[in-house]
Amino acid sequence: MHNVASIAAAVGVERLLYVSTAAVYGPGPFRDLPVNGAPLKPLSPASRTRAAISNTDV
Repeated sequence: MHNVASIAAAVGVERLLYVSTAAVYGPGPFRDLPVNGAPLKPLSPASRTRAAISNTDV
């Protein structure tokens, strides 16, 4: 199975910009979230997609 990063590398892409959002953590406030390991609680379809991508090894 291929992913965006492996295909990009195969065609010579040197840099890949990954963008996500705090919305994957659910409704705010977003203060005091741990850097790693915060529970994901996405509400919108876009946030669910970002959360799913965040949980894969790229």
